[in-house]
Amino acid sequence: MGFHDQDLRDTALDWLNQANATPNERASFSGHAERNASAMERHYVSASIKLARAAAAKRDAWLAEELAAAEQAASSSRA
Repeated sequence: MGFHDQDLRDTALDWLNQANATPNERASFSGHAERNASAMERHYVSASIKLARAAAAKRDAWLAEELAAAEQAASSSRA
């Protein structure tokens, strides 16, 4: 696993997306034809959404464990 030029493009397009650049602006910046902007969006933006959902799921699992531990500690101190 190493660094690839494509990583720079992916990062740049992700940053442009976060900066609210339009799909056509991002396509123009990356050298995609405007007519291919929707295909480009599916590739780059959907990946970001998938990563965000995966991160949220991990956060939710961690939070559930923390709350369960806190409840257990609270019940032990009452007993």
